[in-house]
Amino acid sequence: MPVASSYAELLDEETSSFDFRKVLRTGGDTEHTFTCNIPSGFIDSHAALFTFQHTANEPINTFKWHVLLNGNVIVEETYTLPVFCVRQEVFSGNLLHIGKNNVKFKLISGTGILRINNMAMHFKVNA
Repeated sequence: MPVASSYAELLDEETSSFDFRKVLRTGGDTEHTFTCNIPSGFIDSHAALFTFQHTANEPINTFKWHVLLNGNVIVEETYTLPVFCVRQEVFSGNLLHIGKNNVKFKLISGTGILRINNMAMHFKVNA
């Protein structure tokens, strides 16, 4: 059976470079869960790809955060300097499932501000 690529949008908004849609900060909102729906026909034996744009701003002091997909860590970072990044993370497709999936950004330790935008989950489906 032919295989095609598809994606689910989690967050997208036209913004200026530093006017991000979701902001997490120490001493404030330290976690946020986004959801995406994966359609029937999804193939979990192929790798999947999670993409997002983010910036970490001052004051940064060993700023640690991670992203969990359905409770599994797929991204873990520690920053000691400000950063602007477009991230692409490949992970095992079996961490996704048909229907609702949860993607949680969570600040772990240190101090800083994490701004998040332009998220999409890419996966393989039967064509």
